Amino acid sequence: MMGTMTFEQLCDLVPDVLSEMTREFVRKGGEYLDLDITSQHSACFMLAIRSVSLLRGMEVLLAPDTFDSWDVLMRSFMESRDILLTFRFDDEGTADHVRGWFKGKDSQAWKPKHRTCERFLTQVGAADSELARRWGVFSGLAHPTALAARNSVAVTAARISSNSRPDMAIALEEKRADYLTSIASLFVTASFELPGWIHLGCDTDRMPTAERFRIAAPAVVLPILKRKEGKS
Repeated sequence: MMGTMTFEQLCDLVPDVLSEMTREFVRKGGEYLDLDITSQHSACFMLAIRSVSLLRGMEVLLAPDTFDSWDVLMRSFMESRDILLTFRFDDEGTADHVRGWFKGKDSQAWKPKHRTCERFLTQVGAADSELARRWGVFSGLAHPTALAARNSVAVTAARISSNSRPDMAIALEEKRADYLTSIASLFVTASFELPGWIHLGCDTDRMPTAERFRIAAPAVVLPILKRKEGKS
């Protein structure tokens, strides 16, 4: 039986997890892209590959001197993952949405349907995902709002003030917890087969480290995320 991992042990798995996911998304996605590059399945894999690519860039920014930039990339990741979730629904409305996304003429076609996703996740027994609320938070931090500017000032001041380093360490741990949660959520969104979703056919046996990571992550990161929510 696998014991509980520490936070650092979970972080150590990230390179292998991302490598496994990348290889499997490219392998299986390539089959659909070769058949029809504008199919719903192809759209899902294009978004899955984009999402895992963004996760690699986000990892580089998880350092005290750069994590202010992490919020901007996090928003891009959430957009990609959430519209991937939107595109997995097996119904004509989603198929129309995908067709509009490929045409690129509808300025709203790239936007996820958060309410639909929230209702579905609730129906299948998922924990409160708060997709729309969290996307809104990161969307605000990605634009030059007063809140985003104040956050940048705080981060920059902390870098040059030794008195602020403990707060910086706590903030960085919370960012890392968000990052680990993002990886696990993408794995589920792209790899699981749930009622009402189109079948993508990823082979989780090809991603054993990612599956270990998914199972272990909640016990490790949820206490950190709850602590973060308690401060907001």
